[in-house]
Amino acid sequence: MRIAAMQYASICCILAAAGCNTVTPAETKARQPSFDGGIQNSGFEGWTTNVATGEVFGVISNHARARYNALLAAYGKRFATPLALDSGLTLQSASGAGAWKIDLGALIDFETMNRWRKEGQKP
Repeated sequence: MRIAAMQYASICCILAAAGCNTVTPAETKARQPSFDGGIQNSGFEGWTTNVATGEVFGVISNHARARYNALLAAYGKRFATPLALDSGLTLQSASGAGAWKIDLGALIDFETMNRWRKEGQKP
């Protein structure tokens, strides 16, 4: 009787496992950086540090800022705290020449939203 129960349980487990489908995310293919202003850097110009506080920022171009804001418009509401346009950005120079400081949290959010876009996830 005990062997029959074990066999029945084994058969049930095999049938249950056979009916399960594994969901895998779409594969993101590696690509090269896009050209921004004749330079192949996708608009990321480097790093800067606030000397007074030691805080580190990325520096991005106007074109990268436009891409960031487009991603925010599409995916910004998916975060626990919805993100507004220009969230985490500060104009680097008073001249408005096009360099923007992006804090590390916003830079991580930028990468996350860009990955979602490349994976084809819906906003």
